[in-house]
Amino acid sequence: MSVIWILERPRPPAESTPALLQGDFAVRAFASLRNFLRLAPLRGRLPDLVIVRSADFADELINLENLLGIRYESVPRLYLGEVEGFAPAAAETTIIRDEDRPQLPFMVQEILNFDGPRGSSSVVQLHDLMLDTTGHRLKLLPEGDWVRLKPKEGQILRHLLKNPNHCLSHEDLVLAVWKDVRVSPRSMASHISRLRRYLQGSQLEIRNVYGGGYQLCNVSPESGD
Repeated sequence: MSVIWILERPRPPAESTPALLQGDFAVRAFASLRNFLRLAPLRGRLPDLVIVRSADFADELINLENLLGIRYESVPRLYLGEVEGFAPAAAETTIIRDEDRPQLPFMVQEILNFDGPRGSSSVVQLHDLMLDTTGHRLKLLPEGDWVRLKPKEGQILRHLLKNPNHCLSHEDLVLAVWKDVRVSPRSMASHISRLRRYLQGSQLEIRNVYGGGYQLCNVSPESGD
């Protein structure tokens, strides 16, 4: 079961984000930054997602985002509610509107990339590249080690693997991975840059396409890469 940490002030159950997600996910709630800073490091396992109720920490969001980026760099973050002047640049950070809170369980499932029943594994393979889309892991065959990906990286790579040698535009990837969430070209380029590092030594590479877009191609023998 996926583990989610939630930073939110206490609320009635009908308005509580932990209550909304409890049962589908293993939830750990923190009512203050002080408790979060003191207790979060004591948890044995890193979370799969951190959710912050933005309005509860409006004056501290920038510092909080910086802190999460340093301590939990590989963990995606989701901010519930928009706060003026707060626009994190980190590609793994998502902001949704307060009024979309009832849909949060479905959005969390999309972020965490559930491809089937919990505990199952869905593997996509092309040439020497194997992607575990449920566990967010990548492996170079035959003897490479599993490398853990961020959820969005895994979803982008899965879409590229399912469309080899096709040019996928920024809009194609956003629609496939983020649905209705707006994503800047800079954030997309950041994801692609990290995926390229993971693919070093593979028979496959991600190329920029003139005019915009990305293409997963087989590395030609002449390239020497």
